[in-house]
Amino acid sequence: MIRLDDILVQIGEFGPYQKKVFAIVCMIGFTASWQSMIVVFLAASVDHWCAVPQWDDFDCSATGLSEETCMLAMKNASIPANYTSGHQLVFEQCVKYNVSGEAFNPEIDPFHDPGWPTSQVIECDSGWVYDTSQYKSSIITDVSYFPNI
Repeated sequence: MIRLDDILVQIGEFGPYQKKVFAIVCMIGFTASWQSMIVVFLAASVDHWCAVPQWDDFDCSATGLSEETCMLAMKNASIPANYTSGHQLVFEQCVKYNVSGEAFNPEIDPFHDPGWPTSQVIECDSGWVYDTSQYKSSIITDVSYFPNI
């Protein structure tokens, strides 16, 4: 019975043809890995929460708060949150308090203000706000694809 090793000796083991084929296969494999890894960067899932369009024009600088602190105050006032078993505060991503008609005030504590509508929770009806601290843009944020699960 003829073995593959015997045939390779006869046709020239690792000659110019085999080197060309090896180089082409390596180039294809190298570029194919880019396609596999690009999803990590382009389709990154970012933290998101429901938008409250009537608060978009609020001027955070007029309150003396930083933009980040003001955004967190808006999030606290409009998004329900729960504590995990590890005592970490996690905000809901697909529901919000029904704050339509409510003016934003950064001093409001929604958990201790009896007039704040924390008992009225509705689904997102005006899109989402995205956390851009790590990624400025991704396919997920550009398309606004967050199905209610």
